[in-house]
Amino acid sequence: MIIMRSSDIRPVFALLLTACSGASDASGGSGAPTVVRGGAPAPADARSDHPHGGAPACDAASRVFPVAPILADRAHPCYAWVRATAPRVFAQTNDSAVLWSRRTAAKTGVLVSAMHSLGNGWFGVPGQAFKERLVDPSEEGVARLFAPAGDGTFASDASALWIVYGPPVPAKETRGKLESILPRHDFFVGAVDGQRFSSPGGIAPAPGPMQKRELRLDDGGATTTAPTFADAKPGDLLLLVGVPKTTGTASAAVGRVLDDGEVATAQRTLRDAGDEEGRVPHDRDAELWVEGEAMPGMSGGGAFDRQGHLVGILVRGSVAKGPNGLPYTRFVRMTFVVEQLRTALAKLPATKREAVTAVLGDLH
Repeated sequence: MIIMRSSDIRPVFALLLTACSGASDASGGSGAPTVVRGGAPAPADARSDHPHGGAPACDAASRVFPVAPILADRAHPCYAWVRATAPRVFAQTNDSAVLWSRRTAAKTGVLVSAMHSLGNGWFGVPGQAFKERLVDPSEEGVARLFAPAGDGTFASDASALWIVYGPPVPAKETRGKLESILPRHDFFVGAVDGQRFSSPGGIAPAPGPMQKRELRLDDGGATTTAPTFADAKPGDLLLLVGVPKTTGTASAAVGRVLDDGEVATAQRTLRDAGDEEGRVPHDRDAELWVEGEAMPGMSGGGAFDRQGHLVGILVRGSVAKGPNGLPYTRFVRMTFVVEQLRTALAKLPATKREAVTAVLGDLH
């Protein structure tokens, strides 16, 4: 499944991991958010409000669980892992985004998310190929992010998102609301500064130019000011963090990375169950599969290793389950994202490359 808006779920057992907002306009996206994700902090024990109850010990693949009770309990076996990762996940209008780095001169933030979470109006016309995009974003922003409050909830005022990079996407993957986009094209890189925008009634104003104002974030140990991305190998456990549409608060699941043989077996199982993820080809260079759950709304969230490094961007997941009673989740590898971004940067004239690099930092 792409982690898709619930209204787009079809009888086949598959969906994008998004709970997207409405269709975007062709000039720059859907505009102001219609949902404000702030409010009172979550209760210390939010298990009863979450569809999947309390958190496991984080030592095996799992279903989705709320992070608020863990952040309130230093003795919990998941505390250190959740503390180092969940405070890096932003809520988009109805989906998720993850802070990759604050290693920029102005300490502004570099974000990554799933392209399908934006809708195709940001990058081109449905049914036509999208060109690769790499720009100095300082004049093109939209207030559609909500910063993490550090307790599993999000700020009530909006932060602005500036798009920096989007990969090329072939025409056959751009129809509709990007429901056909493949993982290797399903990501974008953006920027966020320290500005906040009041959103009375859920309507936020269009932001002005990007400001060199520090993005203040309690990220559980300064993981975003040190090298922040990594790759994973089969058997590794990763923490999948995003914002389910059903809860509006940060949630997580543990996923176990599959090897190529396990992916092939999983796809056969999913095809037999009529799940679309059994038919969408596995792209081993661009993505990894894990046994573990992600819910609609977690599109664009992060997959993190034990050290808090960002390993990938959540994009797709099955509804049908494997033999261990868990679905499968797919994510774009950060190593692939960085490779694409570095290649695109190398093509820019030196002056433009300098301007973009000032926003992106050193890509570590």
